[in-house]
Amino acid sequence: APFCGYGDYRLWVKPGGHVMRTQEWERFSWQGRGVAYRVENLTNMALWITHGEWDISIGGGVPVQHSRQISERLAALGVDHKYTEVPQCGHGCMTEETGPPVIEWLCRQRRTGLPEEVHLVAHTLRHNRSFWVSIDRFEEYGRPARADARFEGGTVTVITDNVGRLSLGPVPALTDAVLTVDSVVLKALDLSDSFQSFEKVDGVWQAAGPEVPGTKRRGVSGPIGDLFFAPQRFVFGTGGSDREKFLLGWLKGHLPGFFRKFNGGVHRGVFAGESWYQLPVVMDDEIEDEDVRGSNLVLYGSFESNAVLRRFRDHLPVDVRARGVEIAGRAFEGEHLGFMCLFPHPENPDRYLAMVSGTSPEAVAGCSHLNLQLLPDYVVWRGAETWWGFFDNDWR
Repeated sequence: APFCGYGDYRLWVKPGGHVMRTQEWERFSWQGRGVAYRVENLTNMALWITHGEWDISIGGGVPVQHSRQISERLAALGVDHKYTEVPQCGHGCMTEETGPPVIEWLCRQRRTGLPEEVHLVAHTLRHNRSFWVSIDRFEEYGRPARADARFEGGTVTVITDNVGRLSLGPVPALTDAVLTVDSVVLKALDLSDSFQSFEKVDGVWQAAGPEVPGTKRRGVSGPIGDLFFAPQRFVFGTGGSDREKFLLGWLKGHLPGFFRKFNGGVHRGVFAGESWYQLPVVMDDEIEDEDVRGSNLVLYGSFESNAVLRRFRDHLPVDVRARGVEIAGRAFEGEHLGFMCLFPHPENPDRYLAMVSGTSPEAVAGCSHLNLQLLPDYVVWRGAETWWGFFDNDWR
């Protein structure tokens, strides 16, 4: 029951562009946070949307076009919902007249138990499941994946887009199901008491075995913002030249305040929005081994200056040279290159290791104004010039 909810980052505009800071590499993350890009996921959900007719982006206002757009798309999909637009009212449309009826209605609703039809759009593997359908692997990361599934009698039909691995179940009635995935028929499947997994091999769907260790999976699939879902440690090197020590020390003092000032807005949808989360910053000679193994690590510096980073040097597909860097099979040439990239933790399969480094201390300092929660799997910069992207399922 959203009141004045937001749905699409493109609907906030200001003179000169968007209210949101929409760097090119951030757009996919913003889309993954907007319901406008996955309205289908609201199928099988009771929904009452309320918005003020005169709401616009003054201060904390949300333009009414957000709710109008979502309601129109739901109607086009045939998704049952209620939409109330409160006349002559702005952002403060939850009043004694509008609030109680919605709350009373909300308290009467019951979750759908086992829908026959499920529509799921996922932008990452962090939010990859709806009822008895889950998307476990993308064919290409950095664009949405979709699964539309339906069971009727003993037949299950699934249509996918950009899905490389899929799990279905449990559905108690399906003890001997005939499954069709993208026109490929798989017969005699028991989906009654557990889920079954399927994967696409050379373009053809088949029953799948256990996931291959070291490949992307939910919880360890990127992008960089996914590391905030488990304990983290931001580790700065104490070695290197005096200049590197100075710049890393300055960066260490800047990072927590910048994060608090701006990253609260990531969850609200647009505004800078202060957060109260204190980034756990520590030096490489102070961190406990328990934290090294049990945390998502964000390591700042070079292999020479950061002892924790040096510990994992032989396990990371990264090669830094004076005039370039190679990251997971892709080479970038030139001086003063900085980069940030994310990989599975070499000593803990359930954690991440992110590296923030470069070919010079000045290049590393270029990370100081990155919005950490909106980054892809890797981003490389040289001054204002940038390259970025998402690794494949094998972290290449």
